[in-house]
Amino acid sequence: ISCCWSTPRSSSVIILDDRLVHVPKSPVAALRRMQLSDQPRILWIDAICINQPSESKKSERMAFMATIYISATRNLVHLGE
Repeated sequence: ISCCWSTPRSSSVIILDDRLVHVPKSPVAALRRMQLSDQPRILWIDAICINQPSESKKSERMAFMATIYISATRNLVHLGE
């Protein structure tokens, strides 16, 4: 899922790998809309999977985004509420 990149105004807490993680509300809304009720769904969400505060990590992962999207079986875009 690709979300609009901006300075998050507010965040939510989700459980990720058995840990509580603060994430911007935009990807949380996307997760809720795109979750499947009857089976797990694996999603790659740029706003969560890319370490936003680290400029070096962010640049490194952004360069890899094209490969991620090309390799995906499906690409979803969340434009917000």
